[in-house]
Amino acid sequence: MILSGRDAGEATESLDAAYSGEPLRVGFNCVFLLDLLAVVKSGDIEIALKDAESATELRPVDQGEYRYRYVVMPMRP
Repeated sequence: MILSGRDAGEATESLDAAYSGEPLRVGFNCVFLLDLLAVVKSGDIEIALKDAESATELRPVDQGEYRYRYVVMPMRP
C-alpha cells in the first residue's frame, strides 16, 4: 500500500496483511486513511477491494454496536 499526501510530500509504507490472489499495488491519500484511524482507536481493519482502480471499503473487524463503513477511492498512478 502506498500512502501519499500532497502537503507532506510522498511516502511509501508497507503493511502486513492476510491476502490471497495476484499481487496488487494500490495507493491512497494518507489523510483519508488517518481520518478512519482517528475514529477506530484499536483493533484490526478489514480492507475490501476489487482491484487497484475501484472504490475500497474499510471497516473495523471488531465493530461492537456500530457498523462503520468507510469508502475510499485509490489514487491514480
